[in-house]
Amino acid sequence: MTGDLVADNQQHRIGRMSGHLIHDVTFGGGLLGKLKERSSFSLEQDQVGLSLWQLTSFHVHLEGNALIFKSISLQQDDDRSRFQLEPTATSLDQAATLVMKQPEASGCRVVGSAESGPASEAQCGDTQPTAT
Repeated sequence: MTGDLVADNQQHRIGRMSGHLIHDVTFGGGLLGKLKERSSFSLEQDQVGLSLWQLTSFHVHLEGNALIFKSISLQQDDDRSRFQLEPTATSLDQAATLVMKQPEASGCRVVGSAESGPASEAQCGDTQPTAT
């Protein structure tokens, strides 16, 4: 694996990190699994308040095989923004109510409909795991 790391030396925090495989990685001689060389990841965190850092970007792209024949592909891209501090007197219930009133601000959306029944669920970010 090769990659980059950018740190904030003043606060001893990782600001940005990324990497990718330069060779295939095998597990159990390839019988248990293999990650292909083009697999990569990156993450970034930013200071959003006084001594408060939050993960603002997270990307994972994995290709490989599990148990010889099963193909694995994971493509996850998650970007977060619009962080804001709430008053310290805000209760957990109040904070939950505020977040649930603004699903587009959290990057989440409800999947399902009235016709599909109670199987509706929330999806956050852009996660698309697939296995064939």
